[in-house]
Amino acid sequence: MTVSPLILPKPVGQGALTLIKRDKGRKRHITTDTNGLLLSDEVREASIQDRDGAVELLVKLRIEHPSVETVLADGGYAGKKL
Repeated sequence: MTVSPLILPKPVGQGALTLIKRDKGRKRHITTDTNGLLLSDEVREASIQDRDGAVELLVKLRIEHPSVETVLADGGYAGKKL
């Protein structure tokens, strides 16, 4: 029995295609609780910097879940806006 792979690498210099990244040109910003359950999300165009996209996400999080007191974020979200 032969199994064909679901993930095929692209030629060098073009990046790899994965099953997770199906939409080119989009970034997904999410917030989860400590158990990993989704609290809020935003889908933005990829040209928007992470820290710029996070502002709207945090406003949405504050409205939908006012009890959240602490947010931990990746270094890509560092900047003057936050």
